[in-house]
Amino acid sequence: MVSHRARRALVAAVALASCACRPAPTQIELILGTDLRSSQRLTVQVYSFAGALTGSELRARAAATLPEWQFDSLPGERASDGLIGSVGVLPAEAASGVSLLIRGSFVRDGGGAEVTVDRVGRVTFVRSARGTSRVVLSFRCADAATGCTSVSAAQCTVSLRCLEQGFTCGASGLCVEPTLPVSYPGDGGLDGGESVDGSTGRALSAPRPIAPLSTSVASASRPLFRWQNAAGMTAARVELCADRGCARVIERFDVDGDRGRPTRALPRGVAVFWRLRGLGNGEQSSDASAVWQLRSRAVEGARESVSAGVEGDYNGDGYADLAVASSGDATVAPSVAVFNGSAGGVQSAASWRIEGTQGELFGARVAPAGDLDGDGFGDLLVSIPRRRTTEQRGQVRVYFGGLAGLSDARMVSVDAPEPDRDFGEAIAGLGDVDGDGYGDVAIGAFNGPSRPATAHGAVYVYAGSAAGPSSTRRTNIEPAMVDDAFGEFLGAAGDIDGDGYADLLVTGRSAYVPTATSFVALYRGSASGIVTARRWSLTRERNDTMGEPTWMIGDVNGDGLSDFAVTDWFIERVDTFVGAPDADPRLFATIDRRGMGLTRFGESIAAGDLNGDGLSDLALGAAQEDAMGAVSQAGRAWLYVSNGRDAFSEVTGVAFVGSAVQEKLGAALALGDSDGDGRSELCVGAVGAAGAAGAVRCVTLGVAGTSATVSREVTLRGAMMGQRFGAVTAY
Repeated sequence: MVSHRARRALVAAVALASCACRPAPTQIELILGTDLRSSQRLTVQVYSFAGALTGSELRARAAATLPEWQFDSLPGERASDGLIGSVGVLPAEAASGVSLLIRGSFVRDGGGAEVTVDRVGRVTFVRSARGTSRVVLSFRCADAATGCTSVSAAQCTVSLRCLEQGFTCGASGLCVEPTLPVSYPGDGGLDGGESVDGSTGRALSAPRPIAPLSTSVASASRPLFRWQNAAGMTAARVELCADRGCARVIERFDVDGDRGRPTRALPRGVAVFWRLRGLGNGEQSSDASAVWQLRSRAVEGARESVSAGVEGDYNGDGYADLAVASSGDATVAPSVAVFNGSAGGVQSAASWRIEGTQGELFGARVAPAGDLDGDGFGDLLVSIPRRRTTEQRGQVRVYFGGLAGLSDARMVSVDAPEPDRDFGEAIAGLGDVDGDGYGDVAIGAFNGPSRPATAHGAVYVYAGSAAGPSSTRRTNIEPAMVDDAFGEFLGAAGDIDGDGYADLLVTGRSAYVPTATSFVALYRGSASGIVTARRWSLTRERNDTMGEPTWMIGDVNGDGLSDFAVTDWFIERVDTFVGAPDADPRLFATIDRRGMGLTRFGESIAAGDLNGDGLSDLALGAAQEDAMGAVSQAGRAWLYVSNGRDAFSEVTGVAFVGSAVQEKLGAALALGDSDGDGRSELCVGAVGAAGAAGAVRCVTLGVAGTSATVSREVTLRGAMMGQRFGAVTAY
């Protein structure tokens, strides 16, 4: 084996010889560094091949040839600053670029199998110029298995997952574009390259994004972006892009400190992707941060707020994805499926499906969680409030998103902290309640053990982290002395008061007083998490259905603050409230259908922007009606658009009415922008009676004023009788 010093000399000799044969040939010098400790033995191999090759093609070719360069270091031989050395790369004849495979191998301190991480790079040559590119071989890529489909989970490192999806693993341990920026003399340095201090080889880290939370809906046209600078960094470069790979840059700006705004309004309604690079001492960070995304629905001049709700985009392509739960019956197991959005709208074939255990309430609730682990992709909550266990403890599962969508292998379970039979009957992805850059979730257990002797239920708020929801950072919200069914319904409130922290709404009843009283209570977020003292509450006597459900509806009046709706299906009424800075929410408008023969109007609800004006609109459903004293379960759904001032108007021109006696159309509703045009599409679940297959009708609407037309329609159907497909839907 040729030593690494001998190989360095050999590469240099090859480069010099080539220079003698032709004038000023194109050449790229790779400056290599690593984040591995100098006390560990390291082997690095570099392979290069002409043309643009995929990760799998590079690995196949490398297996059949010797490396062009190899570095072997014993423990303690390598400097502590991480610098490995430099490698000269020459193009093959007539090639304008090469693909590189940089392979590092080491054995962990505790011993065991050798760990190997592959990094892919692509460089483009400029005629008669020499360039430099700096590469950090990061072993953070080997720290966790992430669930590939082509190999077992035990073999699947972040590095391999990135390569299989056309990316490579950057210095931060996250998937990044494989193209390596190259600096040529006089071009001002490395723009986006693997920056290393030339004297020490020290890799500079990228900032960590904080806000707006990835997959959130921004409430200002020029939102305030915040991040955490890495050690040694004093500024950041912010890139706003129209695509996740940042091939189409909307704006790029440099900011001193840890926050800054774009100079112009973001495009309304469409997905915007953003990433960061650290700046300091004339250098730029080795890799970009994780790519985050947001959607701005705000009108110009709206108040700043950074926690305005989340949407379900599980593969990070900018299109909202639809989750559909099937409740099943005695013969069919429950399941949850996801249908991806696309430029043509929601797709008719499921991209992901997982089945629960028969006899359990798997998928009783599904909800977009937001980005719980800070990787830039949306995650999904699936609840199982009743399980086949001795204690009947409920459970909520978090399935993490990624470039390939949701993964069965990337899942964590949150179990009831005590034998609460209905833990998970209510769930909500809250956004960021404490401003730390990770999404947080709330889970209700309305029929749990008594707190005081006369009170039942509890709500648990779990803080997000790099590993997902943290059981060690859990906040318990307890009921008052006379509260019953506390936490039966939860509402992700968004940021109601504009302080930058997401808030929480909880529904319950005061059943141990002379007259039954329903209430909805507001709990505020703060820098230390959710505040367990009630900020505001709404009560209604002689009523036990108010707040079933309570729903965050975005921004209905364009002020930038989050708003919410409180339904009351027993009296066929929906009240909408708007947020206010440093004040209690105030009533915006009431939609009242009393006397129209409905018995469960408002039992289902969804919110989105139907006409692209930046204001939130509503869909409301009633799975059954009482027409002339005869109960029908055909079901209906209605659409309402906000005027932005004080009222909603019913949309006409399109009807959503069940065609069968027990179709139960409207039992579940979802509004989301599945085609990326800035307007929400509507999906209506028709679960059907016991024994039915079920279906979900999804339509793309053209809404002008108060009239609507359907431009596209797709019906998603259950695969078998008894499936009850469409019991729950969520965008």
